[in-house]
Amino acid sequence: MNKLYKPKLLAAIPIFLIIISLLADVFTLTSFNTIEYIRGYAPYSYLAVLVIPVCVYMFSVALNLRNSRKKFEGEISFDYSRNSGVLQIGEEEYLFDTKWTKASDQSIHVYSDEENIENIGHLRGTYEFPNANNFNDFFKNSSRSYTVGVGDIVLWRNKWGKHAAVKVKEIRDNSRGAEEDKLSLEYKIYN
Repeated sequence: MNKLYKPKLLAAIPIFLIIISLLADVFTLTSFNTIEYIRGYAPYSYLAVLVIPVCVYMFSVALNLRNSRKKFEGEISFDYSRNSGVLQIGEEEYLFDTKWTKASDQSIHVYSDEENIENIGHLRGTYEFPNANNFNDFFKNSSRSYTVGVGDIVLWRNKWGKHAAVKVKEIRDNSRGAEEDKLSLEYKIYN
């Protein structure tokens, strides 16, 4: 399946390793304090014990935030004739198993059949992603499936009550002259 992941526990791993190394120092230096040991051999190295973990943690958090933003919006293309037409976007409570099947090279069928999808909505010919405040209006007349065209937006609500919008950018159909079945999408997952 196509999945978009962020690195897990990236920020905790360097901190954990530093804490273990400091504990190892404490147990091997039983006759005196680790900070006194460091201070005796390098006057300012005890600051490194404090500053380096903080810098590593801040870098890890910044990297994690950058990857989190990527997860919540972007563009993706996939072969909708594989994996039963299922494309996963997001993760955890922001996971959406979107399902697509062939219609033509101008339109494609979309379904709310997957287990973590509560319902879907359809915005025809919309160029911008909708505001998250009015999502409930789009699901009032929700259907199990829609046939959507290029430029249309499909709205998804998952079983955790989270929302995503997916815009159809391009449809290729191998039964109508294209080399492969391919669907290009732009997506946004709402917090």
